[in-house]
Amino acid sequence: MEKVQLLPGEYVDLEIIFGSRTYNGMITKSPVIYTNEHDSLTATKTHRIQLTANIYQITDTTYPINIMPRLLDISILQDDAEMAFKIRNLSHEGIKITIIDYPKEYLRVRLPFKINAHEEGLGFVSLTSLGRESRFRKSITIELNDRDKTRFTIPVYRGPNITVEYGQFPPLDFSPGQIIDDCQGIH
Repeated sequence: MEKVQLLPGEYVDLEIIFGSRTYNGMITKSPVIYTNEHDSLTATKTHRIQLTANIYQITDTTYPINIMPRLLDISILQDDAEMAFKIRNLSHEGIKITIIDYPKEYLRVRLPFKINAHEEGLGFVSLTSLGRESRFRKSITIELNDRDKTRFTIPVYRGPNITVEYGQFPPLDFSPGQIIDDCQGIH
């Protein structure tokens, strides 16, 4: 946390990291934030945040889309180079993608606005000046416009000696930074 004491009306951004490695299926976690905010019953006020996720250990079950590679290892990116990644629409309807959150201080992210049924689009990630100087494990969260408002979290790694726990990811069959015509409508 950048601040440990807040005056009335001030705020601070909190980053909550949930490691899903040992879980499978629907899981709910409830981190608690303790403050010195006084009320009539206790000297310390607690705020509980409820997070719910549906975790798939078998990555082929990521319907309605498939993202490849599943982990974006951007350790080799230099200067203004971009890494391209595929997003395949597995559904029978076109989908629109909205970026919910990503570490803006480290990354620049471009995604296709829409991917037609059974087609692929490309996303691109590049580093900011702070990102080029840093090592980190962060993520990009996207939301689809399907009935369930499905969200996906794409892990992003920058650092030495990555260990891939669930097997090696297949190489991309296109070059990082390659521009594809169907990505003109991007965020």
